[in-house]
Amino acid sequence: MKNKPHNSKGTVLISGGTGVVGQSCTIKLAQLGYDIAFTWCSSKKKAIVLENKIISIGRNCISLAYRKIYNRVLIKLFLQINFNVK
Repeated sequence: MKNKPHNSKGTVLISGGTGVVGQSCTIKLAQLGYDIAFTWCSSKKKAIVLENKIISIGRNCISLAYRKIYNRVLIKLFLQINFNVK
């Protein structure tokens, strides 16, 4: 993921971002000006496609493979995401 300097309304974490509802929410929130962090479980290809859509909207995006992280550390990872690189 490449960080782009821009005005962001904040960062949103979406669990299950590659599902039908998750994709809709992810795209809408990116269009509204939010940077996106989302988890995915079974399809890395879908995650890459969604990441590229979000980046094409002009927002920063990171996807996390859910099977590789534990619930208790998910928030800790989210808090470490810094899209506002100077």
